[in-house]
Amino acid sequence: MKSFFKLGFTFLIATLFLTACGSKDNASSKSNGKYAANQTLNWTEGSALATADLAKATDTLSFNVLLNTQEGLYRLDKNGIPRNALATKTLVSNNGKTYTFDLRKNADWSNGQKVTAKDFVYSWQRTLDPKTASQDAFYLYQVKNAQEINEGKKDLNDLGIKALGKYKLRVELTKPVSYFKKLLAWPLFFPVNETAVAKYGTKYGTQARYTVSNGPFKLTKWTGTNKKWTLVKNNNYWAKNDVHLKKINELVTESTTTSYELYSDKKVDETLLSGQQVKNNKNSKAFVKRLPTATTRLDLNQNKIPAFKNINIRRALSLAIDRRALTQNVLQDGSVPLKGLSQQEWVRIRKLSRHLMMRHMLKKQFPMIYKKRRNF
Repeated sequence: MKSFFKLGFTFLIATLFLTACGSKDNASSKSNGKYAANQTLNWTEGSALATADLAKATDTLSFNVLLNTQEGLYRLDKNGIPRNALATKTLVSNNGKTYTFDLRKNADWSNGQKVTAKDFVYSWQRTLDPKTASQDAFYLYQVKNAQEINEGKKDLNDLGIKALGKYKLRVELTKPVSYFKKLLAWPLFFPVNETAVAKYGTKYGTQARYTVSNGPFKLTKWTGTNKKWTLVKNNNYWAKNDVHLKKINELVTESTTTSYELYSDKKVDETLLSGQQVKNNKNSKAFVKRLPTATTRLDLNQNKIPAFKNINIRRALSLAIDRRALTQNVLQDGSVPLKGLSQQEWVRIRKLSRHLMMRHMLKKQFPMIYKKRRNF
């Protein structure tokens, strides 16, 4: 930003939360694991759901819901490795620039229609169509002619994705992309049911009743503006036998104070923590700490206060801030002090290979950071 100076007052934000532990009395043995008798998860969210349209999604929560209600060619396993989902076989040719996929024939949409190769073609074309105005369309630019189409210079049919049959799909890239399979596990690359979009028009993805699913769950009870909704198991999902949860109740809470009270009253199964809550619970078995690649910084408006144009003044302010005291005594939320974007944690991130950066993006914490700082 031209009117701001990024002062070295930065710290990594920790995601800290409590999760409920299942009791022996409420568990039943099944296959090689133990599952609670009541397969209902009660979850809290810090913001309302913005959209269920993958072409319009930009925020973490929307993508999380899409990951639960939709399915693409691949899903990432617990180690971030792409595993076959709708794809059953993949052939990579043309020096890594052409991918040919065989699709499973037993995948259905929740409206009863089959998931086919044309659903992928339609989805990608729709996202890149300038009329859709997708903010994240640029992620598809590695596909042949994608950028030109998004800029209105070429026709949608020129896109490097073709249905070679009902269950065979070919994708052509502009150049080899080592992390392409990981991208395909991200909702932006998932298929879309054209019948549903044609039926609901501009309402598609704005409420639960204006959506269809091909993933493990279906979105219900979401009006587009309310602060609670439910994901229910999708019995049309091809791998429904591997889905043990029956439903996920999601509730937007205004603050961690509210969600913590709900957790303490056993009305929800997890809660984010902040401040004193962290200090009080850091020794609990239910305490979980996760350091995402997000930072908070102080920006100084040089246009409003000319003195901030003096680099020595900015340095003096930076040196005057006790970052350790700020994170440990004021924030008390597990945040880690930084002296700039090239300290230990950021050095580690920069050393990650490009495909691992995409893994972090797909694991829900990295999308916006990656979008803003693609020059890592």
